[in-house]
Amino acid sequence: MSDSSDKLISRPVYVEWVDSETSTGWRKPRKPQDIDLRCWALGFLVTETENSITLAVAVSENGDACDQMTIPKGAITKWKEIQWVP
Repeated sequence: MSDSSDKLISRPVYVEWVDSETSTGWRKPRKPQDIDLRCWALGFLVTETENSITLAVAVSENGDACDQMTIPKGAITKWKEIQWVP
């Protein structure tokens, strides 16, 4: 769902964030320091709201975006625009 604070954009970015992990079935609990939840992504920033950003793997001239992923801003540790000239 979008609101009036959404910004529709399409520029290349690099993002680092801390993700979540889940498991199924019975197993011994793991200590948080035993799990590396750092993630990295390169993609096109296609939407930004107050609470999250959405990246896409590819964008088209007509404004479509392929394979989109939304990351909560609270999980982002680094975010940098990439200088790119098509």
